[in-house]
Amino acid sequence: MLNPTVSLCIEIIPNCLNNLMTKIPQEYTAKVRLDQSVASFAHSPLGNLLIDIYPSNSWLDIEQLNDFLLKQNGVVSSSYFKNLVTSIITESNNKAIEIKKG
Repeated sequence: MLNPTVSLCIEIIPNCLNNLMTKIPQEYTAKVRLDQSVASFAHSPLGNLLIDIYPSNSWLDIEQLNDFLLKQNGVVSSSYFKNLVTSIITESNNKAIEIKKG
């Protein structure tokens, strides 16, 4: 199961921000990602905004939420890649390790 402290990140065209924020279901918290270097919002390489979404309890319905969000006006992409990731690199005992699918 996915960790609820890790966000679902969506990329959105800036002009669609206000409309999208009203469409996110109440059981989620959505925050526009802030830039670390300046007092403004973070932007994707295409100049779009990044929104981090967190569940109240768990990610049991992340697939349905992701599908819903991707259908909204102005949403470019999300960080949910079901069945696309074949390996991850993580850290254990201060060493990078790769975990492969299967």
